[in-house]
Amino acid sequence: TADVRIVDAALDEASGHTLVTLKIRAETVRVDLPLFGLHFAKSAALAVAVADRCGIVLSDAAARLAAVQLPSGRATVRMMSGMRVIDDAYNAAPSSMTAALATLAACRPHRFAALGAMGELGTYAADAHSAVGHAAAASGLELLVVFGAEADGIAEGARAGGMPIEKIMRLSSDAAGITSAVGLFGDMAAPGDTILVKASRSVALERLVDGLAARWSEEAK
Repeated sequence: TADVRIVDAALDEASGHTLVTLKIRAETVRVDLPLFGLHFAKSAALAVAVADRCGIVLSDAAARLAAVQLPSGRATVRMMSGMRVIDDAYNAAPSSMTAALATLAACRPHRFAALGAMGELGTYAADAHSAVGHAAAASGLELLVVFGAEADGIAEGARAGGMPIEKIMRLSSDAAGITSAVGLFGDMAAPGDTILVKASRSVALERLVDGLAARWSEEAK
């Protein structure tokens, strides 16, 4: 009986978008959201609900959402030589980490994750990183790479969640660690596969995204 309802949400792996169908009273509104994640359907629904209350025509609101352009590092998809890289390196929190991993779990055929620490969690940090590790273990990953000692709890949580230890790699968050990760993903990933890159801003995992782009660009020449 809600005024605004999410009728359907689906990932479009080809475009890296999320397709959302909303019901506003008796009207159906479809939004082609240029963000990759089913959880963004809630954000779209809230935005359209506010637009509706402000008297904006619903089709106009949907069109404006479809034209959103976010800076890199915010749940955007970059295709690199057939590989799909979810660039979500700008920030991370427990809820956004688990949501991103749930999105990754829906991708086929093979999935990889590069995760760094979540900052500013205080006494909750240990439990939060362990929970993210459990979520990673449930995502069916070919490889989980964890950057920096601050994120060791993610690796431990993944192992406790049943992920085989040979699929968990700990790397430093310095330039050497980034270079190693570029090599690992570059060797293992194939066209059609998906790599999630996500951490708090302090880890600067956009270096990994840039490194992968450079590697696959060179290979394509």
